[in-house]
Amino acid sequence: MNNSIPPELDLCEICILLVNGIELNSSHYHSIAKAQNLADTPNTTDPTLYCPLCLGLFLQAPAFYTSICSEINALSYETIDFSLNLSLPSVYLLRTKAISEFLIHNSSLNPADLDIKKALKYFIEQASINSDTFKVLQTSTVNVTLDIIHPETQSDNDFLKNSSNFKAKSYYDKTKKKRIHITESKDSIKKSVLNVTVDSLKLAGFYPPKKVTTVPTINSIEIKRNSLFYGGRYLKLARGISQTPFIVNNVRLAENSVSEIIADPLADLLKAERYNFVGSGREDADVRMLGNGRPFYIEFINCKNSFVDAKVIESVMNEINTSKMVNVKKLQQVSEEHTKIIRQGETEKSKSYSCLVIVPELIKTDLMDKLNLPTNPPIKIFQNTPIRVLHRRAPLVRERKILKLNIEHLGQNFYKLVVSTEAGTYIKEFVHGDMGRTTPSFSDIIGMQAEILELDVLDVDLQFP
Repeated sequence: MNNSIPPELDLCEICILLVNGIELNSSHYHSIAKAQNLADTPNTTDPTLYCPLCLGLFLQAPAFYTSICSEINALSYETIDFSLNLSLPSVYLLRTKAISEFLIHNSSLNPADLDIKKALKYFIEQASINSDTFKVLQTSTVNVTLDIIHPETQSDNDFLKNSSNFKAKSYYDKTKKKRIHITESKDSIKKSVLNVTVDSLKLAGFYPPKKVTTVPTINSIEIKRNSLFYGGRYLKLARGISQTPFIVNNVRLAENSVSEIIADPLADLLKAERYNFVGSGREDADVRMLGNGRPFYIEFINCKNSFVDAKVIESVMNEINTSKMVNVKKLQQVSEEHTKIIRQGETEKSKSYSCLVIVPELIKTDLMDKLNLPTNPPIKIFQNTPIRVLHRRAPLVRERKILKLNIEHLGQNFYKLVVSTEAGTYIKEFVHGDMGRTTPSFSDIIGMQAEILELDVLDVDLQFP
């Protein structure tokens, strides 16, 4: 096998296998696990130099695995496994190309798939198999990204910058509020390497590449758990509570929020980095949510713990439900797929409301009787974006339907209006008309200006969770 490889390459044992297209197995892992440096491998003449292709990368696999395990433990992730993503320096693209070209022109070999990253991943997986700690499992919910660097070869790609394929890139960083220029993007390097010629490689001293004196090292280990999702239905029993923190110009306008009352205890139990609370629509802070509650889910991001026991969840619900502000029902873990129902419900499901309305004079009895007929067809209305939300919503005209309407006289000039509508209907604006921006409005229908004093959501017609 060695005879077919030009001796001036002086590849390490593993790279010789890769060049010859031989599939790696556990015995190859054991050979690198025992080796402390290339003096232990059969094809090395100088123990201070490392392979020109892998740069001694594979020898580091056991140490890389140990570092990953240490980081998982240090960050207290509750897991028995992890999935692995690798980020290698772009110099491997150049060296793989250079050695492939050298072999094509100077031997009978034509290596079609020299995949250094795949081989390293295999060896780290083998390290996990031979360990009693964390296993590498690509379906794991804990994702590890290992970023590897090799400072000694950092300038190897410099000659590629003269290539027409090499183009600097830039992007706008919203956090820093400025444009960031990338002088050496991996995409540009990949295109330049793909088109590099043998003559260019010779001029740059990469035909063949030289051995190196140092091995690659870890630049960073990033660990993230896939998001966990919990869903349920909430009731808002008091007014003055927003669904999520209501902050304008750094001023908090509602002291409490549904999301904080429900999600904060779970976030603490899961040790979540942060969370997103998503309801099937939202009521204003001054509107109660009654009936069977509003469906919601919470996405908990990068949790250290993997789940909360059902009995603990029940305890959390019971504690929340002692409050006179917010109650929660059916709180449970749900799949990400299941949460799509919530988004659909925002626009597709019907909702029912109860409005306390005041009018300047009594509504005629025959008109009330006519409006209360159960056989009435839906009322089609057109709503311009309400004035009160124009600062955050696009100015559009939305067609909606009032599916059912019922009026009850409460005494004096007060009426209870119960309305069932399509999702996305602005109820307050339907009642008072929003200065003619909703037509026809309830005020138009009764022929006088009506004002809404209180609003409650009675039902959100959505089966969730």
